[in-house]
Amino acid sequence: MSSAFQSFKPSKKDEFDFWRDIGMAEGIAMSEAVQQGFNSFVIQRIAEKANLTQKELQAVTHIPASTLKRRFKEKKFSPQESDVIYRLASLLKLATELFQDEEKAQEWIHKKVYGLNGKRPIDMVSTTVEFEEVKDLIGRIEHGVFS
Repeated sequence: MSSAFQSFKPSKKDEFDFWRDIGMAEGIAMSEAVQQGFNSFVIQRIAEKANLTQKELQAVTHIPASTLKRRFKEKKFSPQESDVIYRLASLLKLATELFQDEEKAQEWIHKKVYGLNGKRPIDMVSTTVEFEEVKDLIGRIEHGVFS
């Protein structure tokens, strides 16, 4: 099969670069990082990459503003908070792979999407159930299944 007809699959190097760029490792180290709680640098990098203000970060993660401020001061987030942030980072990574462009991915995650009943993908990271819906939609788009 000609390479022109093959679907885009990021290389392991590209995937590693995404996680490294936000200050995280991949694989087992990722689950350990979530269990230990992300440091504030990781959260700041993810918010920057997702083009979120601190107020927007609070809104999409459902972490209260006072807790966010305290966590940034302490420089450490809880495992539960880190899990939500991990889903946010994963959303950005999946959207970037889908569009092969970080700016287009940022635009898409902030727009209401018909396939998500008019919800914005970024508003669907606070629960695993909603995040799975977004992942499913991205998979369907990648494979050309629009129903």
